[in-house]
Amino acid sequence: MLPKYENIGTGITARKIERASVEDYATPQEFVNAMEVFSEPWKVRWERALNSFEEVSSSVLRKAGLPDHDGAFTKHPKGWRPFEKGAQNYRLQHARLQSLVLRFEGHEEDSNAGFAARLLTAISTARVSKDEFELAAISYNIGCLWTEWQMKLKWEKAALRGESQLVAGRKNLAERTEVQKHESEAMWRPVRQAAEKIWKQKPALSVRSVAINLKSKLALVHHVDTISRKIKIVRPASSVRRK
Repeated sequence: MLPKYENIGTGITARKIERASVEDYATPQEFVNAMEVFSEPWKVRWERALNSFEEVSSSVLRKAGLPDHDGAFTKHPKGWRPFEKGAQNYRLQHARLQSLVLRFEGHEEDSNAGFAARLLTAISTARVSKDEFELAAISYNIGCLWTEWQMKLKWEKAALRGESQLVAGRKNLAERTEVQKHESEAMWRPVRQAAEKIWKQKPALSVRSVAINLKSKLALVHHVDTISRKIKIVRPASSVRRK
């Protein structure tokens, strides 16, 4: 079989999928077998997804030294053990998996252990549910938890790094803007001083006339309109405005 792939979507949601057609398979029967997988009852695909989520979640909890399945547990000196009926000791801590991980062990809800415990608890509830509406709601919650977990794993570091860069970029931009402001002020100060001298001698001159004079006299490369904007703030208030 020679699989073909296609990129769908754009940006960070782009992904590669395998395209199936008769030409991709050695025999027509292989193609029929592959299509049967896609036409399986939803419960079969649902069960396969739950098994996959359980496997990943259990592995995460085992690596953290925590129980790897849903249920009731008792904390002993050497760790959490499955709760035994008739052996309750009120001096020991007793908890179900999700409460054990989040409350007693102090893991955040959106930590790897937190997501794993919440998923295993939801999956355990789904497996014993007999109500179709309840099962639909739990399945939706399981899908949301898994999606949130994958998004956090894939995009959180990049998002936080981008946020950090944005904050630093804004700070750098503000600092650079302030520097440019001072540089501009220093560059135009002698031009404004020259304009003031001209207006002291000829206060009736318009801003544009003085700008043309300064452009020629000081060999300025700026446009006359730009020079006019920079010097008009020093024009005497008593000067006669001319168009």
